[in-house]
Amino acid sequence: MFANRKNYWSCTKFADWLRGEKKLSAGTGNEWNTWDKQAREAHPIRYWIVEEGLDQIQNLICFPHDVWDNVERYYSNRFVSHANALVASKDHIRLGQWWDVGTRILPCLFDTLQDFVEIELAWMEYISHPEKYKRSFWKRVRFGSFRDRELGLRYLDWEASLKYGINEGEDGIESSHKLYGKFTPQALAAQEIKELYTWWINIYPARPDPYDFSGWTSYCAKKREQAKKNGVTSSIAFLDTEHETPELCRERKEAMKKLRKIETDYLREDTSMLIRLIKIRDSLWT
Repeated sequence: MFANRKNYWSCTKFADWLRGEKKLSAGTGNEWNTWDKQAREAHPIRYWIVEEGLDQIQNLICFPHDVWDNVERYYSNRFVSHANALVASKDHIRLGQWWDVGTRILPCLFDTLQDFVEIELAWMEYISHPEKYKRSFWKRVRFGSFRDRELGLRYLDWEASLKYGINEGEDGIESSHKLYGKFTPQALAAQEIKELYTWWINIYPARPDPYDFSGWTSYCAKKREQAKKNGVTSSIAFLDTEHETPELCRERKEAMKKLRKIETDYLREDTSMLIRLIKIRDSLWT
């Protein structure tokens, strides 16, 4: 069973007092090995009580919470976030409808990106500054995470601003270093994520409908009207090109040419964005 701990009793001030040695807040592998050896040799019994005993006591006391936490996580991963699959929003693919794989790929991947920003990154922003944001108990628990676009973008903007030697001051980059002041890999990835997210949220849905923009919809409406006047009620009467006027013939050819170009351009743009998304997939984690 997975035990999710926000803090460990063996890392508290009480543990430092009981152990007789203050634990490192951070350190390299060698520093931790040195500390462990010194603490163990200085007070072997007190070391065992803290490093082994306290953890076992905490596990025992927290067992009911751990059980509940695992049930909640299982429910959320299976029924809320669908962590085993890439699922499109019902706004793009309606439940119960069939869509070819080639059509599903774009919305499934980009809706997952949207969820990453608005759910996972929003949660990171919330837990990083809980004093700034007030959320109801239901929104914080509810067998899942709340969705908040504003918080997600705020966290993304913070990531996108990270620079060597400036933001954190603990990366060991001095002002004389060639990387000083340059964006970190995390920042560059965040900038790309925001561009892709913005494209999916703002640009993609605002693209003109190819059939309307090319004039094909207008052409088909005129053909149906012409067929209706001639007493033809077939739903595919507009496909008849033998009896159309020269004007309609010219309109059909122009509309079809524009339609093919628009669809080709859209497909090329979609493919380009999908490739960009795949290239930064190793940065989509929290």
